[in-house]
Amino acid sequence: MHCMRMRKIFWVMLLLVTVSAGFAQKPQVLITKQKVKTPFGKIAITSPDFKKCEKLLITDFGAVQGDKEKTWELLQLINPVNHGNSPETIGVYKTEPYVIAADVYGVKEHKSRGGWTWYTGSAGWMYQLILEWFIGMKRKGDQLGFNPCIPAAWPSVKIKYRYM
Repeated sequence: MHCMRMRKIFWVMLLLVTVSAGFAQKPQVLITKQKVKTPFGKIAITSPDFKKCEKLLITDFGAVQGDKEKTWELLQLINPVNHGNSPETIGVYKTEPYVIAADVYGVKEHKSRGGWTWYTGSAGWMYQLILEWFIGMKRKGDQLGFNPCIPAAWPSVKIKYRYM
């Protein structure tokens, strides 16, 4: 099993974790919650870290049953703009606010610091995640479908798509 695929699936699950009744105790959700809830209050998928590819994470359950408000909340946690919107956050994150870090450190002396910003495919995965799973625009062959997972407070989403 390829760990990059596992990381992609983890990102999707991370943003589309569902907390609806009867579903929140499933093993996949518990693993995801463990990775999100860190002693530092921010998402740090290195604390606790992935020691191996976990088969329970290879699923797309969150894509169908996403919690819209939780999706937005978690997306804001990993959005690099939010790590560079004040002198305080810049001083902690210490990376460019326009790139996605592959790592956010959890060790005390580097708490919440970003790393590996230019050596990662994270930006591409995040773009795909936002477009397909948050905005909900998916192309399958010559068919285009929409199934947005946007917060209730958003009246709509507008997107320009040029078909080639």
